[in-house]
Amino acid sequence: MKIAIIDISGKVYQYDEALYESLVHDIAQSDSLVLAHPYACMHRNCKPLKLCSFVPERFRSSYRICKRLLKLIEGIVNYLLVLKYIRTEKTDILHLQWLPFMEVCSWERYWLQLVRKRNPHIKIVLTMHNIYPHNSSERKKRTYKQRIMRVLPFIDAWIVHTHDAAERLQQEYGIRVNDIHIIHHGVFVPKTAIPERRRTDNKIRFLLFGQQSAYKGTDMLIEAVEQLPRNIKEQIEVQIMGQTEKTLYAAYAARAEQEHITWLNRYISEPELLQALQDADVLVFPYRVITQSGALLLGLNFRKPLIVSDLPAFTETLGADYPKSLIVEPVDAKSLSETISRYVSHPVERSVFENCLTPILEQNSWHNATQKTYRLYHALLG
Repeated sequence: MKIAIIDISGKVYQYDEALYESLVHDIAQSDSLVLAHPYACMHRNCKPLKLCSFVPERFRSSYRICKRLLKLIEGIVNYLLVLKYIRTEKTDILHLQWLPFMEVCSWERYWLQLVRKRNPHIKIVLTMHNIYPHNSSERKKRTYKQRIMRVLPFIDAWIVHTHDAAERLQQEYGIRVNDIHIIHHGVFVPKTAIPERRRTDNKIRFLLFGQQSAYKGTDMLIEAVEQLPRNIKEQIEVQIMGQTEKTLYAAYAARAEQEHITWLNRYISEPELLQALQDADVLVFPYRVITQSGALLLGLNFRKPLIVSDLPAFTETLGADYPKSLIVEPVDAKSLSETISRYVSHPVERSVFENCLTPILEQNSWHNATQKTYRLYHALLG
């Protein structure tokens, strides 16, 4: 069996690499496995497929027009490279991690059609990391839905990470239940050693990290801090890390500064992020909507208290035993503010998190994810 895991845009390259590194240990010796995304280095145990990367690392999370233009050119070139590769190698399983152009046009339909024409035996798997692109208006959702509907005939299996996502995928796009497969997203484990904690102060630090945009509720956190009583504010620090949409930053930067919130609106390197996660006391995810969060799955590895919105993607991942006192109403700054105050006044014992996070980490292991993925590949080939 010849397997190609492809992420044309590199949008979830950390997921790609974690999946590959685990899967490569589970496949049979007679199988071949290749991973390709724009940022991938050469991998062992497989014939490499090198994709092009035209965007420097520190600009990957940028919202600039020039970056988007470079990604457009990069994507077209990479699709041609993949087409050539799977035709030459006679690939059996093409596992796509994203259809990036679907957000702006539907030409990927013709690429998939061409793949089918040149490789009639090939089986195509698509992982839907999000049901809709983030920050989509109702109009954009309708357009995106129309584009996805056009590629349905070319996809043999759809992978999602939660039961809620499976239900939504079936309801939104009318995909057959038997074609949807729930494979939990693995918890991200840093490739470098986790640093020692550097802080020595007694304040409680709350951290919101990742690329910041409207759906992540960055504004909600700032508004929540504004509503905190003075005695609570004196006991905490709040930090926001990650490249931020211009309009969001312009609207809230002054308010964040007024509340002494540290807002690092720039690219954050992995060592800097790991240090911030180690130094934080509580991780905050006040999202408005989410299908699955890579940030949450990295944060879980640090075994710290998590304040999350009451969204199925979060509550399903965290399980029924997770403290309800740390789950807040979505789009409700008052609920978030009250939760922060409650935690500062009555912190949840660490043992509570140890007890409820251990089974979560086991369920969301990469070993479980790759075993299910490999079984799916075999089932598709009969």
